[in-house]
Amino acid sequence: MYSFNTLWHSPPLQLAVQLQKQLQQQLQQHQKRQQLTAEFQWQLATCLRSPLPEVRSLLARNRRFLQAVEKRRNKPQTLSALRRHLQQFDCPQLTAFKNLADQDCRSRIIATFHFGDFVYGLNTLLRHDRSERCSFVQTLETSQPAYFDNMQRLFADQCADASRQLPVSDNRPGALSALLKTSPCNLVMFADLPPGFGAMGRVSFLGRQARFPRGIACLAVRNQVPVLPVICVFSHGRHRIILGKQLEPEFAGQTRKTAVAEIGQSLLDFFTAFLKRQPEQWRYLTVMPRYFSAAEAVSQ
Repeated sequence: MYSFNTLWHSPPLQLAVQLQKQLQQQLQQHQKRQQLTAEFQWQLATCLRSPLPEVRSLLARNRRFLQAVEKRRNKPQTLSALRRHLQQFDCPQLTAFKNLADQDCRSRIIATFHFGDFVYGLNTLLRHDRSERCSFVQTLETSQPAYFDNMQRLFADQCADASRQLPVSDNRPGALSALLKTSPCNLVMFADLPPGFGAMGRVSFLGRQARFPRGIACLAVRNQVPVLPVICVFSHGRHRIILGKQLEPEFAGQTRKTAVAEIGQSLLDFFTAFLKRQPEQWRYLTVMPRYFSAAEAVSQ
């Protein structure tokens, strides 16, 4: 890239040549971006088995949805705005969750997904656990200060502070096992992290073989703790917190490998039902092809 001063003091012919080169470079870069965008849209259309125009519209809706979620999460919010937002959350199975928390005193893995307004949804659900168990959240990285300010302002002492967040890079399976065994707790883990974050297992996803994290299933089977699937979905102007059937880590008559595979597939089946209806609410929609390419790379 040439500076304005360089071009201004160049002879006319040299100036014309330099400008032409600059325009050619910009055109090539633009064409390359267009080509990469077209290739990605085609890959996503193949994954979803949808026409390209629908995929382009879906990506635009996904971008708008995620921008709104991230703004509420990482931008300072007034208390009145936070309270209005909280009033939009429902949990149809809230009574069942309260009874489960009261009657089942074991540690529990809450398997969730980067879907809908998952941040406020999880905090809304966990504050209804009236037992004395602590809640920990495994995250990719520690949240921003604005996030903790918003959660503290809205949920007070019922929300998880920075000490309850467990970055993936800092916590090995052995440390998480020790946490589950030390005292009863809720350990929130995400079942949809893309390839590159921990061990992956082969599953059936949208009719094809893909690879998703198997850490939740391995941890549950190793420590004999149940797994509760949870997802937050925005529908008809309301945020709904949906619970799946609690999965028990029993593998009588099965190998441990088979038990891990079954739990992993059950979690993904739960998630897929919501993804098919409202794919724009998934945070990792734009990297969906990587889940399939990871499986293809292993099979080759």
